[in-house]
Amino acid sequence: MAKETIDVEKVVEWAYRVQCVDRQVGGLTDTVYEVSISGGLGEYVRLGTRVDNSGAATKALGLRLPDDAAIVHDAVLALGDAFLEWRARDTVELWDARLAADRGMVLLRSKSGLMIAPAYEPEETAPVPLETISTSVLIILNGRAGNRPEWHPDWRPGSRASEGEPDRREVMHARAVYLAWRLGLCRLAEALAGRLADFDVVGPEAPEAPWKVRRPRIVEDTVTRRDNQPSPRWKRR
Repeated sequence: MAKETIDVEKVVEWAYRVQCVDRQVGGLTDTVYEVSISGGLGEYVRLGTRVDNSGAATKALGLRLPDDAAIVHDAVLALGDAFLEWRARDTVELWDARLAADRGMVLLRSKSGLMIAPAYEPEETAPVPLETISTSVLIILNGRAGNRPEWHPDWRPGSRASEGEPDRREVMHARAVYLAWRLGLCRLAEALAGRLADFDVVGPEAPEAPWKVRRPRIVEDTVTRRDNQPSPRWKRR
C-alpha cells in the first residue's frame, strides 16, 4: 500500500493529539509489560521534563499503539536540546550540537551552566552562557495541543509595550523558541525519513521566520448603500 505523504508537524500532531502516545506511556507498569519506566521516560510522564531514555518502554507500546506512533515518539525523545545565546541587549542566536560543530564552536559545561566558545579558543576569549531549550518537550507540548509556539505576530519594532503586553526582549525570546521548535522539526523529519510504515514524512511547512513574511495590507474601498450614501468596505491587497 502506498504511503501517505505528511508534513512532520502533522505526523507529530497525529502521534500526540490523535494517538496520545505520551499519555499511553503513562499507563505502562512493570508488572504488566515487564518494562521499567522509572527513569527519564517516567519522569517526563509525571513532570513534563526532559526525557533521555525511551527505547525499551516505547517498544512495549506495540500492544496498544500503531508502530508508527511509537517510532515517532522514540525519535522525538532522542532529539538533542537547543540552546539560546543572548547577544547584546535583545538579540538571540540559536544553537544545537550540529550547528555548533558546523560553525567551529564547542559546548562546554561549567559550574555556572552550559557555555559556548570557539573550538580553538584564544585564552582571553570567555565562553558565553546559554539557555537550554528541551526540544523534545517543546515538540510534544505543541503537537499535543495542535498549535505552534507563540511569536507575537502583532508586535512591531519600535513599538512601546503597553501594560500586559510583551516587551522587545520577551518577543525576541519567544521567536527564538519558535525557531528552536522548527529546527527540532527539521531534525525530526531527517530522523523519520524512510522509517514509518504508513507515512512518508516531509517538511516542515511551518515558515522559518513568519514575522518576516509580509502580511496583506487592509485598505478602505467605497461601495454605495441602498440609500445612495457611500459605505466603507474593506479588502486585502
